[in-house]
Amino acid sequence: MTPRPVALYLGRFGDHERPDSAREKLFELDDVEEPVEEPAAASRDDEQRAREKARDEGYAEGFAAASHEQEEMRRAEHLAFEQRIVKERDRWTKDEGARLGAKMEAALAEIETRIGASAARILRPFLVRQAGRKAIDELAESLMQMLSGSRNPLVEINGPEDLLAALQTKLAGSAACAVWTPGPTMDVRIIADQTLIESRIQAWIQRIEASPE
Repeated sequence: MTPRPVALYLGRFGDHERPDSAREKLFELDDVEEPVEEPAAASRDDEQRAREKARDEGYAEGFAAASHEQEEMRRAEHLAFEQRIVKERDRWTKDEGARLGAKMEAALAEIETRIGASAARILRPFLVRQAGRKAIDELAESLMQMLSGSRNPLVEINGPEDLLAALQTKLAGSAACAVWTPGPTMDVRIIADQTLIESRIQAWIQRIEASPE
């Protein structure tokens, strides 16, 4: 075994006698204050938060403005659509009114034509009878004037049998010297001396039949 100096052990023993210094250093480390944030770093955070807030507010304002603009556009489009519908309805009403008016006029004209034709067909026999009666009345008046004089001329009367019978009824006994001759014609002819009296019944009938149906 190699002998060692006692001073060596005394020195090491002295090292073990200083634990309090280490504990003091440990407590000193615990008492160290945390580093205080520098003002520049805090200012940068505030600026960042302010920018984010401004950005959010800008987005919100932009969204509100866009929504308002979109709503205004929608209302304008709806109003324009309603105005276009009103114009189209007015145009359709005018066009349809004109077209229906033309159809109604044509229909009324056709109805009027048909009514006129029907009336003509219905009234034709009546008009023919009226023409015959008028002719008989005029012939009877003329013949009575001829027979009322001092002279009693020979009178020849010919025509359709029904009209001759009607004329005889009108004259009663005034035409005793008349010669009655039924014939196929529609008109009545009266001959007294040089005087000729003739009805125009045939012309009336032709005129009535020539009327449009």
